[in-house]
Amino acid sequence: MSVADPTDDVTPSTPAQTGDDVSERRRWLDSFLKSTRAEQNELARRESRASWLRLVIFLIGLAVWIALNALPLIALGLTAIVVAAFVVAVRRHASLKESREELDRLVAACEDAERRLGGAVVCIRSHAPPDDPAPESNDLPRIADDGECWTLSDQERGDLDLFTPPVGIYGLLNRTSTDIGARRLSEALTQPMLDGEHILRRQRSVRLLCDAPEQRLRMIAACMALRDEDRRLAALINAVSHAAPLRLFAPTGALRAWSLASAALILGICAATAGGVLSWLWLAPPLLINAVIYFAIRPALVENLHAWRDVSWALRGLLITARCARRNLPEDPQLTTLRERFAAVTPHDVLGGLMRRLGWAESGGMLQGLLNLVVLCDLHTAQSILKRVVPNRDAILESIAAVAELELHLSLAAFAWEQPAACWPEPCAETRIDIRAGRHPLVDPERVVPNDLLLDERTRLWIVTGSNMAGKSTFLRMSAVNTLLAQIGTVALASEMTWRPVRLLTDLRAADNIALNESYFLAEVRHLRRLIVSDAHPAPVFGLIDEPFRGTNSQDQSAASVAVVRHL
Repeated sequence: MSVADPTDDVTPSTPAQTGDDVSERRRWLDSFLKSTRAEQNELARRESRASWLRLVIFLIGLAVWIALNALPLIALGLTAIVVAAFVVAVRRHASLKESREELDRLVAACEDAERRLGGAVVCIRSHAPPDDPAPESNDLPRIADDGECWTLSDQERGDLDLFTPPVGIYGLLNRTSTDIGARRLSEALTQPMLDGEHILRRQRSVRLLCDAPEQRLRMIAACMALRDEDRRLAALINAVSHAAPLRLFAPTGALRAWSLASAALILGICAATAGGVLSWLWLAPPLLINAVIYFAIRPALVENLHAWRDVSWALRGLLITARCARRNLPEDPQLTTLRERFAAVTPHDVLGGLMRRLGWAESGGMLQGLLNLVVLCDLHTAQSILKRVVPNRDAILESIAAVAELELHLSLAAFAWEQPAACWPEPCAETRIDIRAGRHPLVDPERVVPNDLLLDERTRLWIVTGSNMAGKSTFLRMSAVNTLLAQIGTVALASEMTWRPVRLLTDLRAADNIALNESYFLAEVRHLRRLIVSDAHPAPVFGLIDEPFRGTNSQDQSAASVAVVRHL
């Protein structure tokens, strides 16, 4: 057995922060949170005043109409002025409410960061892996290329506590607000990258977000607008993916032209009837024709518009996220790709125009039925929605996929910013894993004991010994978890780390399987075989074994363990 010399020369990794840095960051966060809360309170007061102003203007208009009922022309003029003022007040209140809600989300994001700052072992979101993706998620394009990846088995996921309650590694990282973001983070964690260039590419993007705390917090807060909207977001993905031009018995343009002409005719007949020139019976022919047309095209309209019902809140959250990310993403090739995806849907006539028309798709009742008889309202609504969706289908789907990629980067950057001692690992070409003062992220920073590890061409094997509860298993997991963190593009909890990307294989918690007629000993043998009989993959294997062959007697255990060590 060789012993690593901690004085060996290595290429130093870039430190992320120290304990002093955390103190400075805490002071910055406290100051930013204080100013944000002050702004939030001021906006809440202004929103309250605007709400009362709406009510006052409405009551003034009602009073004017009642008081001047004997002078209809004057009452009508003054009421029109009051109505215009009421509309302005309503819009002003809506704007203040939107700004206050934005600050509500920002305060929540700051409070989350405050709980985790310093490496506290707490779960902000969920520690559990996301459910299997809905079919709609398969319609989303892939925004980023991770290169070649290594998929961790259930054995590694359990051994390394990736999803173990109450926190787990995933729980420490998870700062997502959407199901698609949570799945993207889970995918990155369970399929670490093997190519150094791809790792460095993501690491650069994450580091830029780490070094821009205000912009990062604002984007995390913007993504919160999509929280609890997963069902609606899935419906939106489905509606956009399957949007297709209307197929009716006549050209859509001709039907819309007739609807406008018939509406003008109906209004003219109503005016003439009110003046005593025509009889109300003249309304029957155009209304009857419109009714026949509407009931002929109604099945196609219902099918089309049904897909757009109850998706406006998801669309609103997507627009909030896209606008915020477009403003706040730092300059970086990978992040620029995300910004371009968001910029493609933020123009006034894409998501904004679509949102305004969804209100008509979600309406109904007697008024909607009357409008369909007069002007074929559903036809115009469906065509207006499709006009904005079909040409922009790819852009909208890519913007939703960009949300998932953005949440992955934000989660990794938030984790990096909140650690008390960490570094940005340096990939290298030679076979090496060099971790200096490594810590396990699930151990309280106040009582963690840092340890070093050096494996290279000269030192290929370590045998770790010690008394019970001395930290042997924790040391093994620390080594593997920091390697995993490095290969997903975030910081390692160490003072320095240099390594060549590896395939992680572990045998730390073997278990029997009665259903498969597999004993504890057989399970151990099967897991060890993965480490010993490796394929011809060029990436080296980083294998960790904890007390091999525990499932047999002491004599056989010793003999088998010595044989495995000699082979390795």
